[in-house]
Formats: sequence, C-alpha cells, structure tokens
Amino acid sequence: MSIDTQAIIKEYQNDAADTGSVNVQVALLTARIKHLTEHFKTHK
Repeated sequence: MSIDTQAIIKEYQNDAADTGSVNVQVALLTARIKHLTEHFKTHK
C-alpha cells in the first residue's frame, strides 16, 4: 500500500497551486498515520 499524495492534494486543495494549506497538510498526515497503523498491525 502506498499513499497517493497527488490524489489527496487534488481532493483537498483550495486552488490549483495550493499544496501547503492546513487542509492539505492534515489530509496528508492522516493518510500517513493510517498507512503506518496498517504497517504496524502487520509487522508487530
């Protein structure tokens, strides 16, 4: 499983050049946390 950062950015950005707004940052961090949670469940 990999994180599709471009898709997340497109979904949460406020305009075409927005890659660093709070919405985008929170969405990316949430995806990373979910990814790590699944990884740690598998690799105890």
